[in-house]
Amino acid sequence: MIETQVVPLSQLEPEETAVIHAVKGKGAFRRRLLDIGFRAGVHLTVVKQAPLADPVEYLLGGCHISLRREEAKDILVERLKKDRGRFRFRWRRGRR
Repeated sequence: MIETQVVPLSQLEPEETAVIHAVKGKGAFRRRLLDIGFRAGVHLTVVKQAPLADPVEYLLGGCHISLRREEAKDILVERLKKDRGRFRFRWRRGRR
């Protein structure tokens, strides 16, 4: 049986993938997060972070979204895996 770990979104490192478990918080900001697409069961990936670690860019449903770590701590996620190295396919014209 695979054991999952629920952590705040702010604790993920770049290139880590997770599934949203819950969105906490109150008021207009929580409503805005839900409208953007932060819903339970949605997969997201940490793309990169700014040089001073704030804000962080996330890939959520094909869209790039940046959040401050203070805002991301209200989103609980389940870690899936940490991707090591990305495979990028490049087309070459002319030669084979």
